Amino acid sequence: MPTELRKNVSTYLHAEYGTVTGEDPRFISTLQNCKDRAYQDGINVDGSNITDVDTLNQLFSTYLKNKPQKKIKNFRDIPTTDKQIDAIVNENPEDPDYINAIRRARKSIASCRESAFKLIRMDVYHKETG
Repeated sequence: MPTELRKNVSTYLHAEYGTVTGEDPRFISTLQNCKDRAYQDGINVDGSNITDVDTLNQLFSTYLKNKPQKKIKNFRDIPTTDKQIDAIVNENPEDPDYINAIRRARKSIASCRESAFKLIRMDVYHKETG
């Protein structure tokens, strides 16, 4: 199924609200509060303190996209999915401080969300046919 036709629906369990989807206003509000808390002090990027989540996410994505990769000569050396995820999630001393700060903020957001809403299911639907 082409990506543009996919609709991902996450279902969470909350102690007070019961089962909710990622589109529930209470979930969205909690997630926004987690983001606001994680980025409230901002992240120093080349001398500028940035608090805008979209700007920081764009910087992070651009950095990862443009980060030089070592050439793979043997297909067996292609990193596994776990190693690819580790490269995105875990801090790397070779990366700039602001990239590692963004990683820490993202982990903080995930921990904050998970403290209130436990992911119980992720479904993928076709946008047109369901």
